[in-house]
Amino acid sequence: MLVCGFVLCYGFYVRRRWAIGLAAVCALAVAAVAFWPEPKEPEYNGKKLSEWLHDEPLFVPIQGRQRAWMKTQSAEAVRHIGTNALPFLLRWIRENQREPGTREEAFRLANRYRLWRFGGDMLLEAIDGRELRGGRALEGFRILGEEGGSAVPDLLQMATGSNEWTARAAIAGLGYAGLRALPPLMIMATNKSFRFHWEAMGAISQMSYLGTNARPAVEMLIRSLDDHKLGVGAADVLGRLGLEGDVCVPALERCLLSTKPALRMWGAISLGRFGAIAAPALPELVKALNDGQESVRIEVTNALMKIAPEVLEGVKQRQVQEGVGKSETNPSP
Repeated sequence: MLVCGFVLCYGFYVRRRWAIGLAAVCALAVAAVAFWPEPKEPEYNGKKLSEWLHDEPLFVPIQGRQRAWMKTQSAEAVRHIGTNALPFLLRWIRENQREPGTREEAFRLANRYRLWRFGGDMLLEAIDGRELRGGRALEGFRILGEEGGSAVPDLLQMATGSNEWTARAAIAGLGYAGLRALPPLMIMATNKSFRFHWEAMGAISQMSYLGTNARPAVEMLIRSLDDHKLGVGAADVLGRLGLEGDVCVPALERCLLSTKPALRMWGAISLGRFGAIAAPALPELVKALNDGQESVRIEVTNALMKIAPEVLEGVKQRQVQEGVGKSETNPSP
């Protein structure tokens, strides 16, 4: 009995020490994660990358020369930091996840009622700093432009990942990452089963800086005009790019003859974005002033004002004259 009691007590003692040791190890692991120093951010003129990007106000309106100066200074700093900024920009996008509903609503209300007036933007930072950092990371990619091309593989991995908010931000970042990002964006944009194919279209619309190198995207978009699901978005993106007018204007002009009112409307909108370059489409635009859909007629009128306001004025004068002529041939009793 005595021996058995000794064995039981010793076993309990050993198990207790083992449990205490395990708890201590867990505590040390948590502390290590919590207090482990993060990689040091690159700096320029004594300010961290995040501080320079923070000077690009996302909500606080700063007008005139002060805002222009801040943008110039921030852009210069980010360009000086260069590719050393990429690991941090990628991490901030990766952390850009949707907050719980209560925090998201608090963030929306704080922005709606401009509560930053009472404490700078510290309140917004406290409520949803991760989302703000994600937005500023996109600004960093915009500033770096094609210099951020080496981040394309990482952005693609996030774009096809499971987190919705990270994926959207990554696709937007691809739109700034240069020529290397164009082929995968085209694949995503035309893959109608990909849940963010519209976001990929939007990213392509930001790539006018590629100039003639964007020709493959222009050709893809023109082909997509005939697609019942992609056509309207393709017409919109062609106008936003504003490239290759010699092939885009005829393609958008054909949209005015579509049986789909939405495609006719967006064809007119994008023709207007080309301005005077879209002059060859004037005859069809003038005909479209009589379109059966009011929304189409409004956008056709807006397009004519941008492309050739004198033509629109001439049409109005003829309509007035025709109206006078009709009243003279059919005098009221």
